[in-house]
Amino acid sequence: MMEHIKNATLFLVISAIVQSLSAWLQSDFIESFLKANLITLLLALMAINTTTISVIMTKLREISDDSGVDFSKTINSMKESIVEQVILIVVAIFILILQSSALLVSKWNGVNTVTTILLITTFMYAVQILYDTAQGVFVIAYKENALLKDKNSKGQKAG
Repeated sequence: MMEHIKNATLFLVISAIVQSLSAWLQSDFIESFLKANLITLLLALMAINTTTISVIMTKLREISDDSGVDFSKTINSMKESIVEQVILIVVAIFILILQSSALLVSKWNGVNTVTTILLITTFMYAVQILYDTAQGVFVIAYKENALLKDKNSKGQKAG
């Protein structure tokens, strides 16, 4: 949980810097891009992540069947990442509703700045989830390679 808070805080700070830089440069690219594409990007990242997780889970099953290793914590973590991505999509929709609210914009000039920072943060968090899944692929590839080397060395010793 502490890791999630640390990442969210870091992403908020980076997002505030990006938004400040965009405002200083008088560029609305980030705001316009996220407004038009964020939900599609989040859905695409979730699709990629879900597909990758299914491949990882297949490999985990194979490794578990061969070695008896318990991967229940890993599988629970993967389930959590999918839930997090669904939550990010819902949060992004809510933020976009707030950002396009004529009522809020008329009452508070800073609504676009704050909502854009939150949208950047949401996007960064989704990319972090995908990065974590990608790291899992490399860990499994490394473990599988190590298991194959171990089997080969045992096979050579027996022969």
